[in-house]
Amino acid sequence: MTSPLPPFSPHQLMLLSQSCYGDPLLPQYLERTLTEGPGDYDWPPRPGTYVGEQIPLWERVFAQIWHQGSIYPATYVAVPVWCEVVLGRPEMNHSPLLELICRIEESRERHESELAPVVGQKVITAYNAALQRLLLILPDRIEQQENATTEGRATAQQLLRLQAFALGKR
Repeated sequence: MTSPLPPFSPHQLMLLSQSCYGDPLLPQYLERTLTEGPGDYDWPPRPGTYVGEQIPLWERVFAQIWHQGSIYPATYVAVPVWCEVVLGRPEMNHSPLLELICRIEESRERHESELAPVVGQKVITAYNAALQRLLLILPDRIEQQENATTEGRATAQQLLRLQAFALGKR
């Protein structure tokens, strides 16, 4: 899959270095997510300890960009990559990834005033534009979930909240 996202700029690389645990491999994880996909959403397959390549790319990224309601400068670079993955791989059910984006959005309002000076308006604008592009697929994803189980309805509620965030309604 080719992506319209350019290689990371020096500023974006600096932001990616400001993540929860400072994993220097975060840019590689994101680039691999674009080319290989997010990995298995049905992870973990069974209880236990998993390391390295046993952990799907989406989980490795999420551990770096959100932790207990906190987001980081790296979040503003990673979420547009995730949005591109969702839009670029329509054959996959990305509901788990979309729910994580919603969780990030729920946290963003609390942290944006402190992070905006570090992140910069250009990156925030790109982030918001990526969220708005999700509006192309969210209605269909919501409808798919509404006709499912109780868990599916809960997912639909999360996706509706994400749709509201993408529309700028906080």
